[in-house]
Amino acid sequence: MDAIRSWIYAAFCVCIIGGICSLMVQGGKLERSVQKVVSMVLCAALLLPLGKSFTDIPTLLSDWMKKTTSVVPEGEETAQTLIAHTAVKKAEQELTAAIADRFSLAETDFSVQLETDCFDPTAIRIQCIHVILYHDTDDYLAQDIHAWLNRKLDLPVTVRVGTESA
Repeated sequence: MDAIRSWIYAAFCVCIIGGICSLMVQGGKLERSVQKVVSMVLCAALLLPLGKSFTDIPTLLSDWMKKTTSVVPEGEETAQTLIAHTAVKKAEQELTAAIADRFSLAETDFSVQLETDCFDPTAIRIQCIHVILYHDTDDYLAQDIHAWLNRKLDLPVTVRVGTESA
């Protein structure tokens, strides 16, 4: 109700100020220009709430998305989240097997970690692939793995040599 009251008050103020300006320039060369400017300002004041409602739509949608995505209490996982985690683990296993096969490595010699965007559990988005080699090796193997994964996948890849297994 306050919004309607302030909207009417703004339109009323524009009319009063416009009337005063029209009286001041009555019969002068600027009378038509002042009337046009006052009418445009009045139209803007009348249409302002519509403009605000359109700019509030993205905010309303993002608020709705936050409410709908935060329905599950913290600590509890939904079936979709469990499926998403299982799919990520399966993708890590498949990638580990492919790298082991391609470079004749034992699966215990390295690990693969997928960095995912976990905002929406119904659509898993892999952000980056991290490969960690656990034995001292030359940089050529790390470079070869990096180059092979870059050719095969359109994702950022990091390959580093570590000293401990997971």
